[in-house]
Amino acid sequence: MSDNAHNSRYNAKKFIIWNARHPVPLVMLGCLLAGAVMCCLPTVPHQRGAAWGWMGGALVLLAVWGCLMLRKRLPAWGHGVFWWGIGCCLRMRQILWFSYWQMQHDVGDFSMNDHHAGYILHFYNGGGLPDFDVREVWQFYHPPLHHLLCAVWMHLMHALGLEGDRLYESVQVLPFAYSCTALAVFGLILRHFKLEGWRFAVPMAVFAVHPGLVILGGSINNDMLCVLLMLCSLLLSLRWFECPKFPTILGLALTIGLGMFTKLSGWLAAPAAAYA
Repeated sequence: MSDNAHNSRYNAKKFIIWNARHPVPLVMLGCLLAGAVMCCLPTVPHQRGAAWGWMGGALVLLAVWGCLMLRKRLPAWGHGVFWWGIGCCLRMRQILWFSYWQMQHDVGDFSMNDHHAGYILHFYNGGGLPDFDVREVWQFYHPPLHHLLCAVWMHLMHALGLEGDRLYESVQVLPFAYSCTALAVFGLILRHFKLEGWRFAVPMAVFAVHPGLVILGGSINNDMLCVLLMLCSLLLSLRWFECPKFPTILGLALTIGLGMFTKLSGWLAAPAAAYA
């Protein structure tokens, strides 16, 4: 075997092992790609037939999980994978069933100049950070990270040919990716405490199917990104407490800082990190 072939296999093995230990970036990328593909399909983004298909997928995964549990053939990683898959299916069903202006909170409409939708459109149209009294425009007082990311995503989707309502619908892909990634991070937190069996399955199932978290998975305000970053800071705090390393404290500082750059309540992660 040549040295180049040996090095290629070695690098591929390192890549697979790294992603097995650090699945969060891969989960986020996979969700973004899946959402982008769904948005670019020629069908109506909130087509309810497709939504029922994803609901059926969640029920199939639930049935398979139940059968494996009853036969005691579920592998150690099975609870996390199955409930993560069920949660993702429910969240995809959410964004296909409801339009971008339904089941939202303080989002408004992209025809308005206020609320979260207007804030996103402000950046999409080339506007900078607000240089006016943000108390006079509803929701413009929020830190801008989520809204900036949504504006960048809209430019990307526009370059792929999306316009009008389909372009606005595509913004739901970002909270979908945040929510699915948050579910994976929550599983890692449970694994950190070495929970197994039903002790792992029950909280994972609650996080996967909780109606509030499923709704946030399709809400285009900044709540879901803040939740994701706070969960990441909690996970990194636990890892720092167990084994202090420079990459861990650096990641912890980034997640807390980005959390506060997403929503003012992101600072709530800081006291827990300070205690650790």
